[in-house]
Amino acid sequence: MENAGNKTSQLLRFPGMEVQDIVEDIADPDPSADQDPYVLCIMTIDHHFAEENVPFERHVFRQLRSTEG
Repeated sequence: MENAGNKTSQLLRFPGMEVQDIVEDIADPDPSADQDPYVLCIMTIDHHFAEENVPFERHVFRQLRSTEG
């Protein structure tokens, strides 16, 4: 379990405070659950970045222009 704690700390340190804030805000650690903190952190980050940002996607779509070729 100590190795998982080290991996989680490194995972959150390298990307910066923004990712740390995301994990802290979203993660709802259940003390009764005996899960690996590293796996829990990865799942939280994956879930956050997998969500679609519909207004942004709509903006990108409307900015498309046809080009030759």
